[in-house]
Amino acid sequence: MNQAIVLLLIIVVVFLFFYLILGNTSSGSPPRVARFSVRENHVQEIKAMFPDLDEASIRYDLSKTGSIQVTTEKILRIGSLPNPPIQREQQNPSRNTDELSGSSTALKKDSTNLLNRYNIDNKIESNVSTQPPENKWETDPQKRAETFNKRKQFMVLEARSFEYKNQW
Repeated sequence: MNQAIVLLLIIVVVFLFFYLILGNTSSGSPPRVARFSVRENHVQEIKAMFPDLDEASIRYDLSKTGSIQVTTEKILRIGSLPNPPIQREQQNPSRNTDELSGSSTALKKDSTNLLNRYNIDNKIESNVSTQPPENKWETDPQKRAETFNKRKQFMVLEARSFEYKNQW
């Protein structure tokens, strides 16, 4: 009887020792999550089964679970996977203001007026009512391109006329 109590007491002391030394996360830091290495073929297998899921979400869940089966069962049970946490990009102090101002001028150059981009003469001011182009599939690729460009022009003009009418 005394040996059983001593054995039980030793087990409890050893357990408490390992718990306090190895398992103490009360230092204010979040508990560590085990991360598994993720193989690209595992991500592609799950992506093949569930093409609507984001690869980053699949990769993140595989890094947490380490198992294709567990990740697949989670997808089937929940219907999707949680998005991975957003990681902040570290500020690079070596970037100077010239690089930043250069990128802003590049954005200004790309944003052009749609009328200029699609070579549309301003038919809104002349109050010409335009009809939508035909919905017909052409066999010639050049005719399809023409029809596509006409449809783009029509949509831009319709949006402009809608905006113009709603201003007044």
